[in-house]
Amino acid sequence: MFNKNIYYILMLFLVSICAISTVSASENVSETTAIDDAISEDVVTSVNEDLNDEIENNAVSAYDDIESHDVSASQQDDVLSGIPISYLDYKINLNDNGYEISAKNGGTISYYMEPCQTYAINAYNFYFAFFQLDSNGDWNLISRTETFSSSSDRTVGNYLYKFAPKYLAPGTYLFAAYNDGLDSNLMDRTVLKVKGNAVISANDYTTVYNSGQSTTVKVTDKDTGKPLKFFEVKAVFNDGTESVSRYFITDSSGQFSYVPPFNVGTCTVTYSSSVAYVSAGAVKKTIVINKAPTTTTASKASAYQGYKVTLKATVKSQGKNVNEGKVTFKINGKTYSVAVKNGVATKKVKLSKAKSYKYTATFNDNNFVKSVASSTATIKKRSATKIYVKNQVCYRDSPKKFYVTVKTTNGKLVKSGKVKIIDAVKVNKKGKARFYTGTDLNYIKQVGNTVYFKKTASKTFKVKYIPASKAYKPSTAKVKITMKYRCSACGSTTSHSHPAMNMRFIVS
Repeated sequence: MFNKNIYYILMLFLVSICAISTVSASENVSETTAIDDAISEDVVTSVNEDLNDEIENNAVSAYDDIESHDVSASQQDDVLSGIPISYLDYKINLNDNGYEISAKNGGTISYYMEPCQTYAINAYNFYFAFFQLDSNGDWNLISRTETFSSSSDRTVGNYLYKFAPKYLAPGTYLFAAYNDGLDSNLMDRTVLKVKGNAVISANDYTTVYNSGQSTTVKVTDKDTGKPLKFFEVKAVFNDGTESVSRYFITDSSGQFSYVPPFNVGTCTVTYSSSVAYVSAGAVKKTIVINKAPTTTTASKASAYQGYKVTLKATVKSQGKNVNEGKVTFKINGKTYSVAVKNGVATKKVKLSKAKSYKYTATFNDNNFVKSVASSTATIKKRSATKIYVKNQVCYRDSPKKFYVTVKTTNGKLVKSGKVKIIDAVKVNKKGKARFYTGTDLNYIKQVGNTVYFKKTASKTFKVKYIPASKAYKPSTAKVKITMKYRCSACGSTTSHSHPAMNMRFIVS
């Protein structure tokens, strides 16, 4: 159970920070609280983070269900019942069905209050706050009233709260009551609909396709000329064949901007209020999207005979790469159509003759102005090559160094690529590839301690030039390597034996 001594101490503290009125009370007395001044601009634009946190923590994001601004009382109750209410020592109950007032004339609402009793004082300490939902789905504090403090003349019952004319602009608000004595605890909340008239201002819109240029629509209160913040507007686009509807919410300046996502053509757009209880004359405007200018450039291309050459075109519009449409290449009497991706279109083609070909690149698309460019594709001859290598004579176990030289048919050294006999060797800067005669052609067999060799043995190897550049053609040649027998221990070229080695060499 709650300790009464603590209760009295808390309530004395509450009473001490409140302005206490000793006006005599009577049963069923109702009081009208007037608000003389409209919301100042500073108040309207201020955001109380604690209040926003409180609203969000209590699941007010369920406001999506009442976004149409025209829901039944039971539907409102379902939405608002998702927000738990913290009842303290006194109660404030707002109408669960919400309220409606006039933006121009204001209005009066009724609420129920049940003060708590402390030393014959009817104690309470609360204020009202107003929130609107913005385009990001966040609740924004629009205004709050002064604090209503403890007074002995307020007893349990219904009381009136009067809104001054032009106090709130037309729209839908979350209307909440907060305890101002204990961390601004939420006591009750409901929906407040402010009826009124809105003025939608818009202009005709003309631009080129994919320009990124936006059009702006502004909504103001007809009576005060003030911007209608977080106000929903319906836009209906009609191109003569079909209609498409989109919804926009104004920002804190009462306006919204967008880029019509349409292709080239003309359509009408009709802006109207999507809030059922706000009157706004429909505004009809024309949207014209013209073809966008383009520039196409064609790159010079080259390749060697026998290889494909790559045709390339670059397409830009308004300083940006085009990422749609096609480029048509024409070369050597043939036509190729290629899609443009990130501003580039390429096509590989094979041309047999070694010469310079002219080609054109034409970009064409329904949303863009046609553009044409031309360039050349050159097919270059490949140089035939010839391998220069001499036949080699060497002795067994004595490898001999020799070189292979590669030249073009007109005698120019080829200084790149590889030459392959058994293993591939790079061609050096002098056009030579170095090899060693390291084979063992003389060996026949070994029986016991006797080894048999041929006196002379020869073998022809295939030599192949492998180009590193497409500028050269490959070529082949042959080299004959002759190996003579000579003992690596004593240099003898005849049959003999080495007693210390216990080995006999036979040369046949």
